[in-house]
Amino acid sequence: MQDFLAKYGLAAHLALVAVAPLFLFPFFGASDCAGVLFALSLFAAFWILFSPTRLKGEQSYEARARVVQGIACDPLFWALVAVVLYASTGWLNTGVGMEYDAEAAVWRQTTAFVPFLPGSVSGQGSLPAAGALALLVVVTGVRQALGRSARATFLYCVALFSGLAALADLAAWSSGASGAERAVLCAWTASSYAGTGFALSFLAGLVSLELAFEEGMRRRIFLNAFALGACAAGFLFFTPLEVAFLYLLAAVALILLAVVRLAVVRKANDVFKYLSVLLLASLVPVLSIVGMASGDLLTARGAVFARDGFFPENWLEIRGILDALAREAWKSAPWFGTGAGSFALDLRFGATPADWAVLPADQTTALNGWWQILAETGVLGLLCMLLAPAFLLFTWVRRLCASFAKGRITVLPAVLGVFAVALVWAEAFATASLARPEVDVLACALLAVGGKAFPLPSHAMKRPSEKQT
Repeated sequence: MQDFLAKYGLAAHLALVAVAPLFLFPFFGASDCAGVLFALSLFAAFWILFSPTRLKGEQSYEARARVVQGIACDPLFWALVAVVLYASTGWLNTGVGMEYDAEAAVWRQTTAFVPFLPGSVSGQGSLPAAGALALLVVVTGVRQALGRSARATFLYCVALFSGLAALADLAAWSSGASGAERAVLCAWTASSYAGTGFALSFLAGLVSLELAFEEGMRRRIFLNAFALGACAAGFLFFTPLEVAFLYLLAAVALILLAVVRLAVVRKANDVFKYLSVLLLASLVPVLSIVGMASGDLLTARGAVFARDGFFPENWLEIRGILDALAREAWKSAPWFGTGAGSFALDLRFGATPADWAVLPADQTTALNGWWQILAETGVLGLLCMLLAPAFLLFTWVRRLCASFAKGRITVLPAVLGVFAVALVWAEAFATASLARPEVDVLACALLAVGGKAFPLPSHAMKRPSEKQT
């Protein structure tokens, strides 16, 4: 048991940190979710330092020294520490809100306590700060403290935990939990987009399943199938079909790559088994939809097939109004933005009666996540969000170039990370999905796994094998 925990306990903890918000969103507000995420991140950070994966021939103290040295020399770690400090400043510098001016008999928007620093709406800045800490811990753990098979376990645990979260959230919906009801009854213009996290975990599960066949880890296959099916049910229930199509296309591409990979490195029989397991996994979302989805929900989801175009009739008009409002809010505070969680207030103060004749009455987010990030956190906030994926993409390309000379490539994990970031960035042009902490953490974590799937650059090839003891 001790050897098992030493090999895979860290991978499971990092996966739990990455998907924790998916368990929490139907039940808790932003502050409570942030508290849980802070606690899990700190616990995983201690696990990284005291029980990392041991390389072949290493003692525990040698593994800890190697990880500490790697973290200390990792520029991304120190950059993400700065991001955590920046986000924490915005959390502590609260005060953005609304107050009634009795003399003028009007409502006005208040600013943060320190106007020239990043700020937040009261109770809204804690979750971005917790998300920044979770990103730091998960990406550092994947890059510095996990071996190759432990990274495969990380993908497996991401899918498994997300599948459990999907079932818990669907149970919450069926019992009438308000947060889950709002997420399920989502529309293209007003959605929590919690399904994006389930979609990324679904893609991780597809890759984990292929690795289980490729590496002969038969014990994981059936639980992996359950995880795939539950994640699929999660993103089909909690995301409009217009968004889900994007991830379904990526899933088809990964399945085709998995089939080719298994046909090359294994046997045709494994290809048949892989496809059979996928068919078995598909029963979970099908039975969930048949057993739980109401006629109104199916009609709302199927509206995309009933209209002439892919987008709703007035989607472009709504999006144009929201983009214009976000631009005006950003121009008022270009560097730090108007504060985390402030776009709903900017919308209430900036939208005209003519705008509200077009906008849904419950609209609180932009339909372009990039503009919403600029409006709320400014240029510096956007740069902080792009820092980790940009660095990881650079590492991915660097290792790809090195792989042409020598080394083994784990193909599907390498492709998965680029797929995840590309999908999230593309979706951000039409939704506010980037505002959810688990989306950014999952996308960057999968990209970190992808970068480690390539061999090390030539100058580092003399390091010990990453096979666990």
